[in-house]
Amino acid sequence: EIGGGGHSLNYLMRYLNRERFEPILLSPPGPIFDLAVKAGIRTFPYTFRKRYVSISIGNREIPVNPYRLMYRLADAFRIIRIIRQEKIDIVHTNNLDAHLTGWFLNKIFGIPVIWHIRTIWPQSFYKIPWPTRIIFVSQAVKKKALGGENSYSRALVIYNGIDPADFVAPEGARESILQEFRLPDRPIVGIVGRLAPWKRYDLFLQTAALLKKQGIDGTWVIVGSEVENRSGTNHTLYLRNLTKQLKIEDRVIFTGLRHDIPSLVGSFDVFVSASDDDPNPRTVLEAMAAGKPIVATNSGGVPEMLDNGRAGILVEKGNAHALAQGVLYLIQNPALAKELGQAALQRAKTVYSIQEHARKIEHLYEDILSR
Repeated sequence: EIGGGGHSLNYLMRYLNRERFEPILLSPPGPIFDLAVKAGIRTFPYTFRKRYVSISIGNREIPVNPYRLMYRLADAFRIIRIIRQEKIDIVHTNNLDAHLTGWFLNKIFGIPVIWHIRTIWPQSFYKIPWPTRIIFVSQAVKKKALGGENSYSRALVIYNGIDPADFVAPEGARESILQEFRLPDRPIVGIVGRLAPWKRYDLFLQTAALLKKQGIDGTWVIVGSEVENRSGTNHTLYLRNLTKQLKIEDRVIFTGLRHDIPSLVGSFDVFVSASDDDPNPRTVLEAMAAGKPIVATNSGGVPEMLDNGRAGILVEKGNAHALAQGVLYLIQNPALAKELGQAALQRAKTVYSIQEHARKIEHLYEDILSR
């Protein structure tokens, strides 16, 4: 399964002006690599060596690689050969291992390097000398990284981009979903993403249970598959057991990994994002592009995405009662739900336009190359 960062990278490579810039992907073999090949992008298979020890912090499992810096230094010496061979002008990194390798490429070999920060890292990560530029995917991520300091000229925010045309539900999508899962025609509330603890699917299920107690008839759909973890725990099994404990098995559908997201999201009456401090969730952006009314936790980069509540309902994070009230309000007020969905779609077309995203990245490349 491709995460949000991978989808965003794929969009960027597809929409760059090929007459001005040629993207070359260095990546492990897998879904992102395959998409790049399909799009006609030159690719080099490369797997970063890893050796993890896992530690648990709160409800998140954090992989720690005690040899990470040594491995990334070795990667830099291998990758510099490709950079010189292909006459690559800028290295644009997309995840932690790539950031660290890029840092060595910048500091040892003088290669211009851009870190694209798509997640929230502690401020201590940014105490090291910076690469050429740092892109943050939201003001929230930048603030967490820099502590509110705005004087760093090499740091900028560029929102992820999307093309709403990719999320137009095919005709008859809702009827097809109802038929596939043998559902009655009642309100559908959905959530999409990898099944990881920090996505707070437990909160989504608690919300379903609260509304069932209030006599609200609805179907709750969870779209996504288990995220890779190294502890051997099965979060999907935990969530299925929770549905039994809450006595909502008859109301909840687990679809597993799906590739027909426009059809599924198009069938939702309300889209929910229950995450704690999600930097810039791709699934929320996809729901915006589909014109869906959204109820989301007021944390991370989501308030920026939903224009601080003008393009969706924001509720206190970790509060199932608040989520339930938001969902119920939209179900009972379809005119408002439609209005919020259209406001979200308009933001997807403008603020989060993939064309605007690619243009800003291109301007950054041009600025670096002009120096």
